Amino acid sequence: MGGRVWLISEDDSLVVQLQNTRFIQNWRLRSAPYPRFEAVREHFSTNYSAFKTFLAAEGLGLPIVQQLELTYVNWMGSMPVSDFLRVANEAAVDTRSVQSELEDQTWVARYMIREGVEPIGRLTVECGPAMRNPAQGFGPGYQLALTFRTPVPSLLEDDRLLVTLGVGREVIVNAFTSLTTDRAHDTWERTQ
Repeated sequence: MGGRVWLISEDDSLVVQLQNTRFIQNWRLRSAPYPRFEAVREHFSTNYSAFKTFLAAEGLGLPIVQQLELTYVNWMGSMPVSDFLRVANEAAVDTRSVQSELEDQTWVARYMIREGVEPIGRLTVECGPAMRNPAQGFGPGYQLALTFRTPVPSLLEDDRLLVTLGVGREVIVNAFTSLTTDRAHDTWERTQ
């Protein structure tokens, strides 16, 4: 069975996608300002609980969660990649006939996340050129996505899922800070 259903909020900014093996919640930029993590996590908790209540009422059985994923997608606009991504500054070429400044760059890295010596998950970072809808005031630029994935023990309680999402958020925020330049932090007036 390969179908999917989208449940979209009235303001078009929240999407819950249901698939045979997935429960996905996304926030997307529309007219409302970016919500903080806590608000998105609360929406997830409410929506996931409602989904489980529906499944139980219909006699369909509860989901068996195997993996939890949290992704932050950052639109970097037309800022040169070397202005915001630390590793991009190491890619300059110094040879005859090659312009030392990058035309563009795609970068992907995976990091093991450990608690002590035990692996508990993985962080994947992807950065590359992208295009956003010019009708919405965007155009070419860069997208930087950080994804936290972790296996989930069978029958993990909902409150533990929310705690694990918090761990993922901390990993992502700290990695974002570490991977991006001080110059970009100043431009963004970053306070965390």
